[in-house]
Amino acid sequence: LAAIFTSLPDFLEPATNPNHRQFFHSLVFAGGVACCWRAVLDWQPDTDDGRFLRKLALIAAGAYICHLALDATTAKSLPFLGK
Repeated sequence: LAAIFTSLPDFLEPATNPNHRQFFHSLVFAGGVACCWRAVLDWQPDTDDGRFLRKLALIAAGAYICHLALDATTAKSLPFLGK
């Protein structure tokens, strides 16, 4: 699951040119994902389905943030907001 969700930013904004990083690769979007990750981390579901969804959301958000963190270390880095 983490491998799939790590690829999600490039699925949303394919690397068709060197300037492909827009909103879904932006610092603003990364901050939003991090806030959602924190909210899900605090969530304590009562059902097995809820616990499964919580784990899935934590994996998805963590993988997405890892992708953006790695992109931030490149020469192009991340835009603040995108276009």
